[in-house]
This record gives sequence, structure tokens and C-alpha cells, in this order.
Amino acid sequence: MTIDETVISTCSTKEPDCLLSDVKVQEVLSDNPSARFLDYEKGENVFKEGKPIVGFYLICEGLVKEVSCPSIGNRITLKVFEAGDVLITDAFFFDEERYHTMAEALTEVETLFIERSVFPELMRVAGEKIGMKLAQNMRYLRKNLEFSSFPVLKNIAYWLAKLLPDSSNRFTVSNKELAEIVGCSHVTVSKKLGRLADDDLIEKEGKEITVLDKVGLREKAAGTSFG
Repeated sequence: MTIDETVISTCSTKEPDCLLSDVKVQEVLSDNPSARFLDYEKGENVFKEGKPIVGFYLICEGLVKEVSCPSIGNRITLKVFEAGDVLITDAFFFDEERYHTMAEALTEVETLFIERSVFPELMRVAGEKIGMKLAQNMRYLRKNLEFSSFPVLKNIAYWLAKLLPDSSNRFTVSNKELAEIVGCSHVTVSKKLGRLADDDLIEKEGKEITVLDKVGLREKAAGTSFG
């Protein structure tokens, strides 16, 4: 079922800070078959670990918690999403095909589900506002991912391999910049880079990082897409 402008306008008036309050976002989503409202009962999963990532959600009503799963560390609540929030997993941005977390409805929940294919157009028309929403999410993830060392190490290895130029084994990045990219503190980045150095995968001098073993670095980030 496509969504007409009246339905979107009615929903957006509930939360002024919601993306649906943006006229340009309304224009993209109106009568778009790739966006539809979905309801969930209390205790029902919005998505589960291992399920395909086919889109993301705007929370219109209710509360949803995203929870880490044993495969990426101890089970902890990463964030509680409420009306006006964007429920979008970090795996979405790594172009991974499946969720490695789960999201559960804490109350009765109404969401607007938006298929993955629409995201580039939404970023084009409302990139700054969407970016602010995602930054809010990351503030929680940075804090909570500190409790699970494996995903942080994996993500750091991923981004080092991703940032490395094809024609070189050396590049420059500060701990602060890398922390902002990965979503953790610069202290954690320093510790994890030390572990990678102990494994003879990298050398670091100041901001300059030399990758000693590209294959080993990619293996450290096993399970992450490099597409």
C-alpha cells in the first residue's frame, strides 16, 4: 500500500523533530511503494539476527530496543528508540546483507518502513537532518560498544583495510578521526590498534599507519563486507 500525503502529514504532526516533518522527505515518500506503515505488538521482533537487511524504520509511536547478540559479544541493549527516531542498524552502512543485532518492541509500536533503495534519494534531499538523527544513534552506540571488545576490533580492522589505498600499504589517520568513524572512544581505538600491532598486522607512528599484512587484517575483520 502506498502512502498518500495526508497520511504522512498526519503522522509527522505527532513528532515535530521526525523526518516526516520535512516537506522534501514527504515528497519522496508520498505514493512510493517502497515505504509502508508496519505495526508491532509488545514483545514482537521488528527484526532478528540473521534476517536480511532490506530497509530501515522511522518510529512513529511506541518504544523499540536494539539488542546485541551473542555472536558479537555480550547481550546488551544498544539503544532504545522512541517516536521520531530512525531505527537503522550499523550493519546497514557496511552493506552487510543480514542483521547481527535484534530489535524488539517494548510497547505497541507503529513504524514507517522504508526500503533500502530509497535511502540515497532521502540523503540527497534531507542529508543534514538524517545525518543528525544517525549521529544521535551513534552517541549511544559509542558508549555501549565499549562493553563488547570483539565488534570494535573487527570494525577497526575493517576501516583500516577500507581506508588503505590500493597502491600503498601506508596512510594517515588520527585516533580521534578513526574513533569517530568506528563509533567508540579514542582511548579504545588506541588499545585496539595496539592489539593489531602486537599481532604484527600494523605499525603506527603518530598519525601514520603502515599495514604489514593486508590479508591478515581482512581476516581480522572476517564477516564484514569489503564491497
